Amino acid sequence: MADMTIDIERVVREVLAELQERFEPGAVVPPSAEKAATPQPVPQASPKAEKPASKPNELVVDCRVVALAELDGRLDAIRRLVVPRGAVVTPAVRDELDRRRIALSFATEEEETNGRAARLVMVNTSSRFDPSPVAAALGKNAVRVEQHTSNCLVASTDLLAQAVHEPDTLGVLLSRHTAMSVCLANRHEGVRAVLATDVAETPALVAEVGANLLIVNHRTTPVFAMQRMLAEFAQGGFRPCPEVLRERLG
Repeated sequence: MADMTIDIERVVREVLAELQERFEPGAVVPPSAEKAATPQPVPQASPKAEKPASKPNELVVDCRVVALAELDGRLDAIRRLVVPRGAVVTPAVRDELDRRRIALSFATEEEETNGRAARLVMVNTSSRFDPSPVAAALGKNAVRVEQHTSNCLVASTDLLAQAVHEPDTLGVLLSRHTAMSVCLANRHEGVRAVLATDVAETPALVAEVGANLLIVNHRTTPVFAMQRMLAEFAQGGFRPCPEVLRERLG
């Protein structure tokens, strides 16, 4: 009888995990080889908890079912993975984290509050590219996006330079003239603009200078990759300028 009770409880947990996987906003369906995992207990909040995404070797995800598909290509050089409180982490993910010796942490209430995504002011400089699907996908991940369109790079960088001085605000410029865009943006005091390269490298580039403005080439960047880069950029929140560069970059 005891064994039957255990089996029933296991089946119930797996069904609940599957339902959550299908209907939870932002969740990614794992590969068929993965099995639903048992929901984890909520850890106690720690007064010394670090703010999520404050380090280049830390990855913060906001989906409630964490599967290998969600982490594909994102674990290189990562030493800590932070997931939402009560998230379901599949066995395949746990095995991969163990193999890579990556620590798994469940965000405390304080971390989730401090780690809320920043507001993104996005300026699109092309009449041939529609960023609305990207903005919609970001919105589903609780990223606030304010869209603008301009065919003038000077006016675009002026607008973004003003925007990033507002609290909890980051800028994104969609432009095929990336070198010119980076140069114009960084002429403004307090602007630290970097060029988004790819999903794996961009977080390290952003952290290196505490970037508050991301330049993205909409012609060469796949939409899915753009969504991933912008989501991580926004969810990382405001990053202060590194102290060693503060005098020069501000």
